Amino acid sequence: DKRTRETHSHELDVLATPDTVITVHPKSIEPLKTLFDKLNESEHLRGKTMGQGAGVLLYHIIDALIEALFPKVDHVAEKIDAIDSEIFEGREHGMINEISIVKRDILSFRRAIKPQRPLLESLAELGPELYGHQTRPHFRDLLGDYLRVWDHLENNYDMIQALDATNASLFSAKLNDFNGGASQVNPYL
Repeated sequence: DKRTRETHSHELDVLATPDTVITVHPKSIEPLKTLFDKLNESEHLRGKTMGQGAGVLLYHIIDALIEALFPKVDHVAEKIDAIDSEIFEGREHGMINEISIVKRDILSFRRAIKPQRPLLESLAELGPELYGHQTRPHFRDLLGDYLRVWDHLENNYDMIQALDATNASLFSAKLNDFNGGASQVNPYL
């Protein structure tokens, strides 16, 4: 949400049987809408995606959702790079709030996607039994992509933690110099 600068997740329930996939969601989810719009527009793509069974359709649905995460993780990384530049340009005080916003984004993001890992691991292991062995590489691909998103998110978290500590040290040193070295000040209190 660009207005409030908050990250929101959307609920998606999926019922997947060997021959049916049903999605239920109270709000529109852009990657799903895009996928289904493409399927409605192209008979060839529809046959390639839906004509190979429910497992392949389930793969495409989850793949679209995971692929939509990469630009969001990249956006967080860009915000971290901007904070890094600002800190070392001497704008430590202004970065206190920015660091907090990015930390909140990362924590919200992690909270939303962390529970998906066991599901994807289970799908990679048991999915081929339910949907056919031709789906094994698809479901492993999903788990691999998820782990790449998680790793990027963890790297972003480590970076913002390090920048927070650096920012606090630089800000404290500036305040200490301003006060003539009289006392140590914690800018986060």
